[in-house]
Amino acid sequence: LMAALEYVKTVECAAWVQRSATREDVNDFLEAVDRIVEFEHETDALEREVMAELLRTGGDGRSLRLYGDLAGLIEESADALSNSALMLRDHVLGEVLAL
Repeated sequence: LMAALEYVKTVECAAWVQRSATREDVNDFLEAVDRIVEFEHETDALEREVMAELLRTGGDGRSLRLYGDLAGLIEESADALSNSALMLRDHVLGEVLAL
């Protein structure tokens, strides 16, 4: 959820960033992208923790599969947000600001 909210902020910041953007606008944009990438790394670690806990506690196969799949889908979503934010960053820096 935090990564998704930060992604919305990233897209909003990208709309402000133009050739005449202030340094503060660009920094806000880049910081939002960095936070999304950090959330993705945290999600990777949490997925590993969930999987380890599931294996440690055992349980029936259906529950293990369900919770494992859910953890994987959340991690995939964080990956997609991170990849999209990085692509947006590359576009803004390379095409909009031409840095």
